[in-house]
Amino acid sequence: MGNIKQLGVFLLAVLLTSELGMYGNIAMASWWIQGTGPAGSISDYNHTFTTRTPTDMSCVIACKRSPFPCSMVSYNTTIQECQGYEPIQQQLKEPDNNTIWTLVERPIFCRVPGYDFHPAFHTCIRMYNVKVTWSEAESLCRKDTAYLIVVDSWVKMDAFSNTFPGFYGWIGLREYVTTVDGRNFEWINGQYQTENSSLWGPGDPSSSIEQCVDIGYHQGRLNDNYCGVKLDYICQQDL
Repeated sequence: MGNIKQLGVFLLAVLLTSELGMYGNIAMASWWIQGTGPAGSISDYNHTFTTRTPTDMSCVIACKRSPFPCSMVSYNTTIQECQGYEPIQQQLKEPDNNTIWTLVERPIFCRVPGYDFHPAFHTCIRMYNVKVTWSEAESLCRKDTAYLIVVDSWVKMDAFSNTFPGFYGWIGLREYVTTVDGRNFEWINGQYQTENSSLWGPGDPSSSIEQCVDIGYHQGRLNDNYCGVKLDYICQQDL
């Protein structure tokens, strides 16, 4: 990226681009990368739009939805100003208080047949239309060297609903302990989910004997259920 100085660069877990072409288990996937750099000015880029957004992530979404060409955004955290750009040359300097998001692309390979790369999760995913219990679903995913899908944010939940409309089945979340402070749930990747999260459907989690979690019962939101109920399931496999 020319003169850009990447400080704490990371891959955005939610891929916000539709530029994805599937070739069997190989995909060309685009995703956004974040970086910060020294004081300077944006140059060698064609400015396409300016708007105000509450966060840098909102700015990235504005770029994706813009009717104008946009493959990079600059977000000023001080004045909440979002500016979209299309590169003329691959060189970038940025002013203070700005966060830069840039679109990059590379091939993605899914190791197991039947799994396809999913840009919103940055993993390979497979849906199984087989009715099994939560424990059976977890075991079957592990046979694929995978695990039950993790839907732990609104971005992932929206992407999940758009990709698997009407799906009702097991995901990788279950209760691990109930205390005087409430019920505690844990994603299969070790992340915790509180019972007061807005990701839950209305009235859920509802019963202390419903210790496993499905998705789809409440229009794509989390629902606690009896672990012995047999449902479809979705596995995800890390790249």
